[in-house]
Amino acid sequence: MNRRVFLAAVTASAAVAGCLGREPAAYETCHHTIVHVDNLPDSAESEALTAIESGRYETDERLVLEEVMDAQESYLSHDGVYYAVDVDAEGDQRRVELEETIPETGGPQLVNAIDDNAEFDLRIDHRGDVVVDEHLELEEGEQTDFDADFRYGSYRVEVESDRVTDDAEWSVGEHYSQAELFVSENGVTAEQAVVDPADCGWDADGDLDVQ
Repeated sequence: MNRRVFLAAVTASAAVAGCLGREPAAYETCHHTIVHVDNLPDSAESEALTAIESGRYETDERLVLEEVMDAQESYLSHDGVYYAVDVDAEGDQRRVELEETIPETGGPQLVNAIDDNAEFDLRIDHRGDVVVDEHLELEEGEQTDFDADFRYGSYRVEVESDRVTDDAEWSVGEHYSQAELFVSENGVTAEQAVVDPADCGWDADGDLDVQ
């Protein structure tokens, strides 16, 4: 082969390889509550895994993880464990630290389905801890929510009054919405939806590809 032709072919091949392996100039941010580590772009996945395995990830260069997710609002998920993401900057140095946590979620709504005004004591436990302990007076059909910290996990509600005494259980997570609780003469029921949330992915240009 002519030497000039050979060199041109090698140069072209290298250029193509470089294009295939290039990092996009910017990534679109995923605002989902849960972002799965194994769906991240390779560089962001490497940053996250280093932070999980070593306790932190530090760099004085580009930090892709903070581009692809909202660290203030989203959680990372890896091997069934959830992590809160903390990004800190000092000069040119950027640091990511991940802390195991239980994601926050909205609270349940309770509906008085008794055909009359009702008064009862209510208690809600989350994984054995009491999160709500209230005396309620609700009109027929009235609904209420609760000012408390609700997170993923298993719940139990107990209702006691002269009209009804009963309990119910439910779980909240990525695939199960928070419950709507109905109190009637027949007892307490917890109704919730099964959800199939889409996962964030990214194409070669850094644009979101929601699956």
